[in-house]
Amino acid sequence: MSFDGGYYREELSPPAWAEGTLVGCIVLVSRLLTYQLLTGRGLGLNPAPNPVLSVIDATLIWVYFTFRRLTITLDHEGLRLSFSWIKRKIPYGEMVSVELYPVGLGEYGGLGLRYGNRGGEALTSRLGDGVKVERRGRPPIVFTPSDPRRLLRLMGEFREAYA
Repeated sequence: MSFDGGYYREELSPPAWAEGTLVGCIVLVSRLLTYQLLTGRGLGLNPAPNPVLSVIDATLIWVYFTFRRLTITLDHEGLRLSFSWIKRKIPYGEMVSVELYPVGLGEYGGLGLRYGNRGGEALTSRLGDGVKVERRGRPPIVFTPSDPRRLLRLMGEFREAYA
């Protein structure tokens, strides 16, 4: 996390349990696929075909590299959020309100890019307190910085200075 008089940037990783679970699944599927490719035999009574294991492995690897880092940037243009190639830009003029918002499993259902059951989307790397940005003419966006109260203060200062 850094702030130098006009610029805030933070990069967040998912919790160790989430990252470890995903990496464990990648390792398990990769080893199973490697075993089947090298021996020519499936493992178990009803083994998955190699193409199916390959697709599962590639999908898990894609998920890992896409959602392994949430980047939050605040500068003179507005707020930018990104997970790898998934990017959201919110100019200050589009922001109607900014507030502290609890992020749990109920509304958004997990980590990463999530869509709420009442509209809007969330870019989350953890559960707990987050920030909700209501936007003019668009659904709200929720995200989870490491220190949401501090970021809310900074967003207020930036909105006054640059809006």
